[in-house]
Amino acid sequence: MTALELRLQEVRVSTGGEPPLVVLREAKGERLLPIWTNFDGVTAIVAATEAAKTEVITMHELLRDLLAIHGHRVEAVRLTGFEDGRFFAEITVSGKTLLLRPTDAIAMSVLTGCTIHCAAEVLDAAGVHPEPLEEVARFREFLDSVDPTDFE
Repeated sequence: MTALELRLQEVRVSTGGEPPLVVLREAKGERLLPIWTNFDGVTAIVAATEAAKTEVITMHELLRDLLAIHGHRVEAVRLTGFEDGRFFAEITVSGKTLLLRPTDAIAMSVLTGCTIHCAAEVLDAAGVHPEPLEEVARFREFLDSVDPTDFE
């Protein structure tokens, strides 16, 4: 099974009632992997990307710390399957592989610095190419935000 490296691109939360969206990007390509999730899943990922603001840690931070205390580490995070709109993931800790939710896998990868890998078949089935209009909109937004003196 060929695995491709992915990076966390963005997390989108809408106030319009749409489910949250996690977007991963192919490290050596341009395809995006959108993963629709729930608020619990997206909260875990957002919390993992932010510096701790309180003395109370999240469950993912607790898991990371407990693993470290006992001499274990996260060795691999993989998105392994996609079926009927649902993603499947696994994490390998000290040689043992466990199944878990994709959002939990992504949160643990962010917290531990472990690379996210994705089966090529999953990216082929669920990956999308960025919309050209989206790129144009971003470029226009950039042009609106700069001043000609920025280039002097």
